Amino acid sequence: MIVISDNSALSALAETGLLALLPRLFGEVCIPEAVRSECGHPRAPQVLREWISHPPDWLRIVPDPAERLLETLGLGSGEAAAITLAWVNRKSSKLILDEKRGRRVAETLGLPMTGIVGIIGEAAECKWLDFDETIASIRQTGFHLSDSVVAVVRRKQTKARTLTVEERPDFREPRLTSALAPRQAGSPSSDSTSVLSSCSRS
Repeated sequence: MIVISDNSALSALAETGLLALLPRLFGEVCIPEAVRSECGHPRAPQVLREWISHPPDWLRIVPDPAERLLETLGLGSGEAAAITLAWVNRKSSKLILDEKRGRRVAETLGLPMTGIVGIIGEAAECKWLDFDETIASIRQTGFHLSDSVVAVVRRKQTKARTLTVEERPDFREPRLTSALAPRQAGSPSSDSTSVLSSCSRS
């Protein structure tokens, strides 16, 4: 799978010191030259500028597509290049994209994608970080996160933490009382009023 990122998620992860999540989740991440330029722009966060000036081995920077999709007209150059690149590789690509207009275009094109909340959610499922604390840290940078998207991913986290009775660490299989235990041939009949014993718990 080719994972292609726009600038916005890289910026948010850089400002919160979480860029290392990307290779742990995806291995290699690809960005077009237009995204690299945005990361190095004088108005970009300093930590992002410093990072892109010495890109890690897991980041692959590729030329911008020769032509961009008409659907991307009006988007930023980095978004347009990333979406077009994902479309060219649509049979095996996944976009990391957060800008609302860009996501609408990607959805229209049927491109698989995730965003910063999805990334944090996956990392939380791996128990690498606390979901709510990390979301709060990202919001402190001024990065906009959709409340509805955060709520959906939070519910998924809550569901994952909710164990069934059988999954609880202190669960013990119910044991039959002697009255209901299997009888040996010829042994006296059991008392029909006996019930299952309570679950033994530590």
